Amino acid sequence: MSVMISLVGEQPAPNVLPVRYFAPDQVALVCTDRTLKQAKQTAKMIGDKIVRPFCETEAYRLELIRAKLERYITDHGWVKTDLLFNLTGGTKTMVIAALEIARRLNVQTFYYQTEDNQSLIHPYRFCEGNLICETPISVEATLTIDEFLRLYIARYKLGDFKNDFERKVAEVLMTLGPGYEFLPNAILTGVGPNVEVDGVLRHGNTFAVIEAKLHAKKSEGIDQLRSVTDQRTLGTYTKRFLISADELHSNDQELAAAYRITVVVLPSGRHDAEMFSNEDAQRLIKAIRKEMEP
Repeated sequence: MSVMISLVGEQPAPNVLPVRYFAPDQVALVCTDRTLKQAKQTAKMIGDKIVRPFCETEAYRLELIRAKLERYITDHGWVKTDLLFNLTGGTKTMVIAALEIARRLNVQTFYYQTEDNQSLIHPYRFCEGNLICETPISVEATLTIDEFLRLYIARYKLGDFKNDFERKVAEVLMTLGPGYEFLPNAILTGVGPNVEVDGVLRHGNTFAVIEAKLHAKKSEGIDQLRSVTDQRTLGTYTKRFLISADELHSNDQELAAAYRITVVVLPSGRHDAEMFSNEDAQRLIKAIRKEMEP
């Protein structure tokens, strides 16, 4: 039997994708009262492999975390040859406790990297008590946009285009080609009844939120992108794109840069033509590829 011990943090994807790569027989989620919601959403996504009840621990008291996790392992009758530790989530104190247990048992551990447009498993093993880093492994398993939204916010539904500019942006994004997935007009009902984004984009396991603004104050788009990509909604690694028909005011440009929002200006969108100019369409595609691809 193989059992993955997985520390749950604010970002649930690193608890799901390694399961698809390693295919363990069972997955034990270690969470706190603060991350119990994420553990429940992760469990729904993983399914029957999940061990219940979860191992719910303290967040910062090292001895209590270590004792609780050691007792959890013992109570389930798992031996060291069964175990694999996913150290990606949890608090730093939880990681230290889990790492100490892994060192004592001499079992393999790993960290899953999702930032920098990459999906990499960094495996570690112990040799005479020393932690050895092995060659990173590229993970091809992906989440669909539907899975991503259900995992992070539980519920969403589809809305409608509010104007032709949004529709034209969506039409261009639909042409990005292989490796890309785009969902327009997502109402994030798991966050609130009126929380909507103009689109969600995926390339591999890199996700982005799109806001397309024609005449509205551009700061509204910046505020919307900030609010839906914080740590407890769609996650801080989610990319942000503000697509506008007009140049932003210099203050808004600085604000967008401060929040790592990519601004793309498409001046032909101010007109009533059925499509953007070819120059603007290519500008949008180039900006998306630059930010979304490794």
